[in-house]
Amino acid sequence: MLRLINQLLEFRRMQNNKLSLALEETDIVNFVYNLCQSFHDTADQKHIALTFVPAMKNYTMFIDRGFIDKAVYNLLSNAFKYTPKGGSV
Repeated sequence: MLRLINQLLEFRRMQNNKLSLALEETDIVNFVYNLCQSFHDTADQKHIALTFVPAMKNYTMFIDRGFIDKAVYNLLSNAFKYTPKGGSV
């Protein structure tokens, strides 16, 4: 529910041309790994294998954590929504 409220607030800021980036130096590999971990319950419930295999152990870069969180969360949500039981993400 909190994600939905934040998305609505962000949409409103975008309409008012007040949307800006809040860049932070972040280990993107660890950041995405943690997002993937939040989907393990969903994976178990739907009998879907969830695997995260990064090309590097870590990679630090400047990102807007909120935007990346939303993008990866939406990608994973859609992957689980359209992956059949017994599949893999």
